[in-house]
Amino acid sequence: MAESKVPLETVIKHLSDTLTQQSTAITRLEQTMGSILSEVDTRITTSRAETQQEIKSLETTIASKDTMLTQVFDNIQSLTTGLHELKDLFTNHHTLQSPTLGHPLLNNPLSNIATPIQANSPHFINSSAAISYELPPTNVQPMNTIVLPPTTSLPTFSGKYTERPRQFLIRVEEYARTVNSWSRETLLRGISQFLKDDAFEWYCQLYYTNTTPVDWNQFVVQFLAQFHSPIRAAQQEQAWIECKQFESETINQFVIRLRSIWLEQKPDELESDFTKHLFCKMRSDMLTLMNSSRSSSLDGIIIEA
Repeated sequence: MAESKVPLETVIKHLSDTLTQQSTAITRLEQTMGSILSEVDTRITTSRAETQQEIKSLETTIASKDTMLTQVFDNIQSLTTGLHELKDLFTNHHTLQSPTLGHPLLNNPLSNIATPIQANSPHFINSSAAISYELPPTNVQPMNTIVLPPTTSLPTFSGKYTERPRQFLIRVEEYARTVNSWSRETLLRGISQFLKDDAFEWYCQLYYTNTTPVDWNQFVVQFLAQFHSPIRAAQQEQAWIECKQFESETINQFVIRLRSIWLEQKPDELESDFTKHLFCKMRSDMLTLMNSSRSSSLDGIIIEA
């Protein structure tokens, strides 16, 4: 069988078409590669700029933190030095101070000699741990002995959130009035004797910064602002809500327990308001048996119960 011959023009045209197609494909490939390279270059540039910006931000943050740490260390060192100076100051102050500062019998014991002392006047006796001071006898009156209570009976406040700041103020004022016959001014001068731990440290800082209160009312405001914490306030509110008379609790016992919470939670209310709260929180069976109305006085309610 004889081979068929292809015209030369056809072969040339076929080769030309093939070369054209390959050239077109190469052009498209070059365009694609150029687009890819351009996108890669753009992303590299963007990433480099972002990285440099983050590095600068990190360097600024590190420098700021370093400055803050330096300031903190300086403040700690300054505070430590100040506390040491304050401790030395108060150590010297209490060393020179009498342990019964402000007591009228000890500051001026001779002032009571001229005052007639009745033979049947009561003796203030607490325990064997008390310290006794004997008044000099007169020609017509027998010698009497006044025994001061031991220091363990002092009302103290440490500054813990579990303590009741208002209750402490009531107790310390009553203690100073009945035991030592102190006025509020004298109590303010000797209040540091009743403070411990964080509370005493707080008062020392007031003394060190010359911001000690000038009267008792100002001390009460500063004291409550410092130690009436949100945690304590929330606990008091919950205790007030849940305070109900127990089955085995007498009305007298319940009044004392309710009043201690009421004084902390409702310091601005009157006694009539307390009586209304008492009616709401008494046992229902006792309230049913009582003939007292809600307008009755507290004494009348206790007598009726």
